[in-house]
Amino acid sequence: MIIRQVYNHEYASIVETDSSYLFFGGRNIGAFKIGEELTAPCEPYKILMKWNISKAVENMIKGVSN
Repeated sequence: MIIRQVYNHEYASIVETDSSYLFFGGRNIGAFKIGEELTAPCEPYKILMKWNISKAVENMIKGVSN
């Protein structure tokens, strides 16, 4: 999976790929590089598939307000 974007929040880092958002515990600033392959031993604690979430939830992940 190629990393498209990384969102660092207070208690989690969220990695966006073409098809999903992957949630990792802690702030992993610099651990994930945009445009590079997501490699092991990365193990997300939650996976949200893009086709299964609403635009409101997607905006929350990205930190965008309406």
